[in-house]
Amino acid sequence: MNTKFTIKNFRVFDENGVTLDLKPLTILTGCNSSGKSSIVKAAFLLNSFMKQVNKAIENGEKIELSNYKIDFTSYPNNLLGRFDKVIPTGSSSRKIALGYTVYSHMISKDVNVNLVFAVNKNDDLNNAYLDSISMSTDEGVFYSSDKEKGNCCNLNIIKKYCQDYLRIEFYIDYFCGLSSEYEFGDGSISKDEFKEQGNAMLDILRGLGKSRVEDVARYIRTQKRKFRPIASKDELGLLDWTEQNGSYFNIPILDYLKDIPKDEVSSIVKEILASGDKDNTLCSSPIAVDSATNKVIEDFINSDFTSICDYFKDYENRHFEAIRYCGNRNVLSMLSVGLNQTYTQSYPGRGGWITVSFLDDEKGEIQLNEHEKEIETQQKVEKWESQPLTFDILYEVVMIWNEKYTREKSVYYEEGHDVKDGLGSIFNYPDGYHHHAFGMLAVFANRLAEEVICPTSFNNMSYISSSRATVKKLYALDAKDDFTELLHRYFEANRNFEDKNDGSSNTPDYKANSFLDKWIKLFGIGESLSFKLDNEGLGVKIYLRRSEGSYERLLADEGYGITQLMSILLQIETAILSAKGKKTMNLWGLSLFDKYDTSVFHFEENTIAIEEPEIHLHPRFQSLLAEMFVEAYKKYNIHFIIETHSEYLIRKLQTYIPLAEINEKEGLKPEEISLYYLYNPDPTKRPKKEPQVKKIGFRKDGSLNAPFGSGFFDEADNLAMSLLIGNN
Repeated sequence: MNTKFTIKNFRVFDENGVTLDLKPLTILTGCNSSGKSSIVKAAFLLNSFMKQVNKAIENGEKIELSNYKIDFTSYPNNLLGRFDKVIPTGSSSRKIALGYTVYSHMISKDVNVNLVFAVNKNDDLNNAYLDSISMSTDEGVFYSSDKEKGNCCNLNIIKKYCQDYLRIEFYIDYFCGLSSEYEFGDGSISKDEFKEQGNAMLDILRGLGKSRVEDVARYIRTQKRKFRPIASKDELGLLDWTEQNGSYFNIPILDYLKDIPKDEVSSIVKEILASGDKDNTLCSSPIAVDSATNKVIEDFINSDFTSICDYFKDYENRHFEAIRYCGNRNVLSMLSVGLNQTYTQSYPGRGGWITVSFLDDEKGEIQLNEHEKEIETQQKVEKWESQPLTFDILYEVVMIWNEKYTREKSVYYEEGHDVKDGLGSIFNYPDGYHHHAFGMLAVFANRLAEEVICPTSFNNMSYISSSRATVKKLYALDAKDDFTELLHRYFEANRNFEDKNDGSSNTPDYKANSFLDKWIKLFGIGESLSFKLDNEGLGVKIYLRRSEGSYERLLADEGYGITQLMSILLQIETAILSAKGKKTMNLWGLSLFDKYDTSVFHFEENTIAIEEPEIHLHPRFQSLLAEMFVEAYKKYNIHFIIETHSEYLIRKLQTYIPLAEINEKEGLKPEEISLYYLYNPDPTKRPKKEPQVKKIGFRKDGSLNAPFGSGFFDEADNLAMSLLIGNN
């Protein structure tokens, strides 16, 4: 885990909340009942939400965030009780707020994600469902969805990063495809051709920036779905046009009008609308078209812009600043940006406004006569004219002009493309028009939302409680305790690992149980574990083999402390066996861009939270725990959140900091570890000016940059002084 995690209005944390830097190794220590377990439980509530979202993304389903909950019925969240039991007394909002940061490789920046959960009164199980969500960078919020306020997206923040991303993504894909064709194709590409084209692609990528190229390459590797670039070769030129002209809408009529003097625009537009085939009504009433045109022209004339292109781009820019969608506010969907995102004020003549009918109880449907139609139309025109002009109205009016202009001039944008927006647009612009630049921006925005909504740090988590294992000679397989559940997961992971570990390029170079056996030996308690079903198949006995060829002893005979240690070892072994990851990816040659070692299996991040791992363990074993955690992180990408009161464990971790200067692979950098001391939530029961949650940093020599609270590291000194005073 490498994130800032925010908790508000949850158990001991009030509405002001707390924010913590969670690192690959996060240590939580301090007073009893100070909130250490609250931090862990909050992370697992978020984990229960992430799992549901991630499953939908992997299955290619429509993401409606309001369908997913923080689950109070699954372990370990069921230990909390009901939703209303975790809200602090006196809370006014009755909502839990959880937030995190995630580094986005799509925009090469940290993104802050904040989620607010509230109880659903119709849910008898008292779970909590998403009430609002926001995503932001240091430049501001680029997406928010709220059941009361609707959805809002600031595309002006997103579009800054979209264009270079699209180019990098395309050229990486192009180069990788070229490499694959040269290496594995039919020989149609010669060595010289590959070298010439490949070098040209690499030159372009170098010009786009090393760090950005590396980030995009890493993003491609993390794709849960089959990767396909957003932009095509033909669309790259359109990106150039977009960048030069500052607009995502390439509309021929605007290009034609851009140099027309301001006072002549009205007459030319009306001349275009009046020209050509008189039967071509453009699906609109002449009154409606005239009214709409007059409204836009009048607004343009009264503006400070001399060019109607600049006038249009200003509306576009302001529209991108806060695109809003007010559909079903009870449905919080994933970010979806289309041309129908504002409060649409359709004008008369579109959508059946001209043909008006109603039902008479006796005669059935009655059509209005021509006079009644004229009155009805005029009333609607007057109502429309009183509405403020918005971008979606301006856009549709301009597209009506453009349809007439292109039909008259036989100029078609992207001629031959018989497509429409493809994003659920309500606008009726003609076949042959598709705003590819805007479409690419919309896809980019949706992928960005998917990237940051479900980070692996909160998706792959497991929990080990302080009461993790009971000493039994036979563990019944139908029991529901923590240790039996762990055994089931271990057996399943071991079976799947052996079935899949066929030596192919996508399996790890790892022998099942090697971590488990290694640390059993290092702790000096034996050689390995073995599991034997009883004759009836109702339970399993666990044996510890002392040495090769020696007899086996029941784990139960080794004592309570060793049994607790075995539960930690089994949890880590299970995480290794079930870890996702790959040596290679589907794009050949991708490692060129981010130095990804395709000969090594890269384990996907897993996080294990452990409550008091030192329970019933000898001080030397507590020190060895630190060594074990560091190896699991360094070799298998397993991160840890550890609640502990063990001075030996913390002191041992300190020794890994200076070691990093000598051997980076074995040591720990200060930024890889976080240490927090938690005081009593009651401010009257903690030292003055001390926060409830105090971060203690590590210097490069391993020393701490702040003292612990009283009664911890100083306790041995206090006792020694008491003994000395007593002897005198």
